Amino acid sequence: LLMSLFIDELLRLRVGGYSFFGEPFWASARVVPPIMLASLFYALYLVFEAALYLEKKSGLIALVTIAGLGVSLAFNLLLIPQWGPLGSAWARVIAYACMALGLFVFAQQCYPVPWEWSRLLQLCLSAALIYALGKLPLLHPPVAVRLALFAAWPLLLAAAGFFRGEEREIIRGFFRKIM
Repeated sequence: LLMSLFIDELLRLRVGGYSFFGEPFWASARVVPPIMLASLFYALYLVFEAALYLEKKSGLIALVTIAGLGVSLAFNLLLIPQWGPLGSAWARVIAYACMALGLFVFAQQCYPVPWEWSRLLQLCLSAALIYALGKLPLLHPPVAVRLALFAAWPLLLAAAGFFRGEEREIIRGFFRKIM
C-alpha cells in the first residue's frame, strides 16, 4: 500500500542532484500497483503451498502452477495488445490470483485451516479504500494527504473493530514504551 501510494515520488527521488531512476522510467509508475497486488497473491500462493507439502501432495502444486502459466499466457495475449505493459501487469495479477485460489482449494481439502474471513475482508477493504482515496484522479492528493491517509489506516481498522482485545493491549503497550 505504501509503495503504491508513493511510487511516483520514489521514482523521481533525487539525492545530491542524482536520480536513482531516470526520466524514461517514470512512466512505469502505473504498473507498480498491479505488480504489488500480484506479489500479494503470490505470497498467498506460497502460504497455501505449505499445506500441500505437509500432506505430501506436491504434485498438486505443479498442476496449479502449470494452470497459472496457461492463465498468464492467455491474459498476456489478450491484454498486452490493448494496454501494453499495464496489460502484462494485470495478466500477472490474474494469473497469481488464480494460482493462489487453486492452491487454497486444494490446501483446504488436504489440511483445513479456519481462516478469519471477516478480518481479512476488513483488511482488504480498508486498504482498497485508503488506496482509492490516495489516488483520486480528480484531486491528485498531495504527499501530506497520502501520508495522512496511510497513517490513518490503523485508525480505520480500529474503528471497524478489526483489533481484538489482546491486540489492542499490545498496541497500547507499544505506545506506552515510546511515550
